[in-house]
Amino acid sequence: MEQIRGFIQSILDIGSTYEGAISTYLFYVNRLLAELQVELSSPSTNTDTILKLLKLRMLEDGQTLNDNKIETPVITPYASNTGNGSLLASIVDIDSNDDERIINEQIQFRCISDQFTGSSSAIFRTTGYPRYSPLSWRDRGNGVITISESIGNSILSNGDFESFATNVPGSWTTDAGAAVIKETTTEQYRGDSGLFLQSDAATATATLSQNVSIDKDRIYCMTVRLKETAAMDGASNLLIKLDTADETLAAPIVLYNDNPVGLTVDYVLYNIFFTLPDWRDEDQLTCFINLTAMNGITAAQGVYIDDIIVAPAFNFGNVAYNLVPGCTEFIIDDYIDVLTETNGDGVFQTFFGRFYNIALPSASGGGHTISDALALTCEDVSSGTT
Repeated sequence: MEQIRGFIQSILDIGSTYEGAISTYLFYVNRLLAELQVELSSPSTNTDTILKLLKLRMLEDGQTLNDNKIETPVITPYASNTGNGSLLASIVDIDSNDDERIINEQIQFRCISDQFTGSSSAIFRTTGYPRYSPLSWRDRGNGVITISESIGNSILSNGDFESFATNVPGSWTTDAGAAVIKETTTEQYRGDSGLFLQSDAATATATLSQNVSIDKDRIYCMTVRLKETAAMDGASNLLIKLDTADETLAAPIVLYNDNPVGLTVDYVLYNIFFTLPDWRDEDQLTCFINLTAMNGITAAQGVYIDDIIVAPAFNFGNVAYNLVPGCTEFIIDDYIDVLTETNGDGVFQTFFGRFYNIALPSASGGGHTISDALALTCEDVSSGTT
């Protein structure tokens, strides 16, 4: 769109020289927003409203900006940590696109409270670069927040399988299936017990289920720890998913769907980040754990399952994070370093992300329709070019 030209590169450039003069160039920003309000028939002068309408217009017209390439965050736990939990990260936004608002930032997650100091789960202080004004010439960051382990935020009840009535885990509904649902106090991943889906070599399936409520327009992470018995055979299948209660969702959230023969005798962490962008009328889902032994599994063989967690992800700098506990608890001063990176190639995208925290439609590989050359330089603005 012609109307989005003209005020970007000047402000980004001059920010590296001196801060005060930028206010001069904000005149062009305010003028452009006023023009956009008229062109888009915005009912409000609110900047967020205008820019959301701009995004919708660009989508309708097939208009795109040059994209910023976002790298997968580099996560580095400190080698001397006591806790062996995992920090997971996703750069995908609520619309299932790489979030082009992510910036170059060195971040540290440091444990400030643990279960030995009264917390039910570990709490970490997350520290990035300071939150300077978008007008600042200094390296800007996302400041400081605190996050806690996902197990304390899980929307599943008894996902750690610490509560049983005989062989039936509390809060879970079970069928009369093939495998024996059994507590174990020797093979669990953490805590006092876990879940063992054990074959009786007679009938075909075992299923556990539990209903959950998913908030619309949030990013979640689902995790589980899995391992097999020392020996396992047969054409079996383990399926762990979120679906509707009648299992009719067109695209269920599938965490694991495979023959568990491929598992090892040591626990492995599996995870998936997800949103519900296509099913926003559907906020009641069901977590299913299903073991099928189509050709029979030898009696006493099976799968150990522990710490199945469904929790909202923490947003920091437009990256979704999930902190998963390990079998050894984190303690105070354990820490994890994270590096987020972008090439910043998209001049328009960089500007809108920095000043308005919005990512507009983009395309990579030169396929964008709106050229960054339309962003005026400092010299253009100084000379009165419009």
